[in-house]
Amino acid sequence: MKKFQKLMGVMLIFSLLIMIACEDSGSGSSGGGGGGVTPDYSNPGLPLTETQDWLIMYYCDGDNNLEEDLMNDLNEMESIDLSAKNIKIVALVDRHASYYTGSDNWSDTRVYEVKYDSSGYNNKALVSERLAIESLGIAKNASKEINMGDGATVTKFIEFCMDNYPADHTMLLFSNHGGGWRENPVAKKNRLDRIGVTKAVCWDETNGDACLYTSELRTSIS
Repeated sequence: MKKFQKLMGVMLIFSLLIMIACEDSGSGSSGGGGGGVTPDYSNPGLPLTETQDWLIMYYCDGDNNLEEDLMNDLNEMESIDLSAKNIKIVALVDRHASYYTGSDNWSDTRVYEVKYDSSGYNNKALVSERLAIESLGIAKNASKEINMGDGATVTKFIEFCMDNYPADHTMLLFSNHGGGWRENPVAKKNRLDRIGVTKAVCWDETNGDACLYTSELRTSIS
């Protein structure tokens, strides 16, 4: 009887471990896919063989109440035909689940090479080419939430762009709320400085309001 009880106990623990493992493997919303989807990290045609005049790296953190404004910015970029120019725009875009339902209403983090939308400026789904950045776990066909307030995200985004889009000139744009680059010496002298203002940019609400401090930006870019 005791042997039977021990056997039943071992079988129960083993069954619980299997159930936990199955739940973990199917919950991949924070990973590269989940739900049986094989993440697609392929980027046919990259790296480019032709050097561009300009590479514009757009770090678009819409994971806050600026989501609608930043998506409008992206749609405005699509309304400009750059096909005859040696200019490439690559955008890392993070959205929020609640603030804005336009532009196909997704809420994860995606990366795009901006393409021309012949229908002009609108709030419809982006027509730009969706890319993958394997170092960030961002696939073309699966959901992934990225912390845009993490300096490592900045570094990996820059590395991907520089490795795949050779250009004579590069531009890096941070789009989000900002707390200023440094203290205003005039305001400080007149004791009008705003106490408690964080010198940072790119607050990510889904990731606990993480942000990029100016010192962190310097390290991430260098």
